[in-house]
Amino acid sequence: MENFFLFDDGTYMGRNLSYDAGRKQAKILLSALLSFVENLEESKDCKADWQAGTELWVTHSTLEGLAELTKSYNDSLDAEAIRNALNCLISLKILQDKRGQTNAKTRTNSKVWLFALKFPSIDKEENLNWLFKQGGEWDKRREAQKNNSAKVPKTAKEKSHGVDWQEICGAMLEKHKCLTTNELLFADDEMKFELEAIHVPLALVERTKPKKCSEDISPEQGSQLYEPSYEEKQRFEHEAFLEQIIRDGVGKTQGHRIALIGEPGAGKTTQLQTIAFWILNNNLGLPIWISLADLQGKSVENYLLQDWLKNALEVVRVQEEQENAFADLFKKNRVWLLLDAADEMSSLQPLTEISQQLTGWVKNARVVLTCRVNVWEANANALENFETYRLLNFEYPQQVQEFIGRWFHNKDADKGERLWQELDKPERQRIQDLVKNPLRLALLCSTWQGSDQGLPETKAGLYQQFVEEVYKWKENRFPTTEQQQDELNAALGRLAKRAIDRETSRFRLRHK
Repeated sequence: MENFFLFDDGTYMGRNLSYDAGRKQAKILLSALLSFVENLEESKDCKADWQAGTELWVTHSTLEGLAELTKSYNDSLDAEAIRNALNCLISLKILQDKRGQTNAKTRTNSKVWLFALKFPSIDKEENLNWLFKQGGEWDKRREAQKNNSAKVPKTAKEKSHGVDWQEICGAMLEKHKCLTTNELLFADDEMKFELEAIHVPLALVERTKPKKCSEDISPEQGSQLYEPSYEEKQRFEHEAFLEQIIRDGVGKTQGHRIALIGEPGAGKTTQLQTIAFWILNNNLGLPIWISLADLQGKSVENYLLQDWLKNALEVVRVQEEQENAFADLFKKNRVWLLLDAADEMSSLQPLTEISQQLTGWVKNARVVLTCRVNVWEANANALENFETYRLLNFEYPQQVQEFIGRWFHNKDADKGERLWQELDKPERQRIQDLVKNPLRLALLCSTWQGSDQGLPETKAGLYQQFVEEVYKWKENRFPTTEQQQDELNAALGRLAKRAIDRETSRFRLRHK
């Protein structure tokens, strides 16, 4: 796990890199590649040779293919370790990513890697010594990177009127380090996670006009009914999305207007959280998070001045010069507005309302917005100037297995392994398909952790198990009989329907 979460070492392509682990991983990877070309071996999973003298080119391989290659030599790495090694090498400008050379828009989209490294010779030991010896090329470039990072000044735009805006935005984001399901699983502290510990990156695709599914989809593959159709060039892996769309501004709005859409539980808020911290850690601007349900009828402008700024500065009354300095950050294009859950606004036409509010000094902010697919599709024209990306499900089996491993890593690894073995049985295809959705997989892990009573066959069965676990967690404080539980479930159903039918405050019920 330490590969991904070393904050003081800087970040690259959306994932915090561990350069200590990356050094060892890169040495194993490059040793295998140099041996591979030295021995003139052939492999269907990897193609590599020398070009232009001492430049090593890998012209075709996936992360899995490179991981398989390392198994042929002294040490072996998994795909995630390969990813960390490559990203460290790219970050230190030792490795040149050559994917999509002829088409900048698709650079780093592909799962197939194409890269080159310039060595001093073609001798394996000489190259490894040049790069990894104490005081060698790795150390030199790592030190230079640290020095450059330390020299990045706080500009007048980030620090004005005695206010360190970078620090304030970081402090305001602190509460968003936790996984959103923590609020759902509040009964058990062992089920609470910080984002870095549990996050498994999701791929995204550029949205195209939805088309009706003409194929017959089996019940075991039902999630395909909701998956968007796309060409491979429209697909962005998580790191590529952060690097290209967020940092480089590839796309029709150059990164200024972005919508992330997905089904309930698809990971939209989690994706927005990773974007927020990536912007902050890479000094790309000042991320300001707004949960749109918090607006409660206020405009974005009024909420920023009356709520966010007041809380950020920790004052009773914001001074006029502080408001002006704050607005000036927007005018100078330093602010990113991260607008979460447009579908939870107390408005019949939330997208139209957002469009009408991105005016005045607020309009200069870069905006990343999340929304459920059904709400977006119902009124997408209201924000037609946004470029839209849809989150894909977890890939089965790799990402589902990784999530389960992370969930049970510090608690009961054996129980997690039993869950995976049970889930991966051939007759479990329907539940395998269900838990490609991140929220449903979290619910499955939580119920299995509580009782491992077996796997449900349907989505309804999964949620029923979760409801039963909630009652068990609350037994000590609120003991209930089976009849009381049935009555409470029915009453909560009526309450939910009443909330949905209301025109305002659908997601904020008063206590009474």
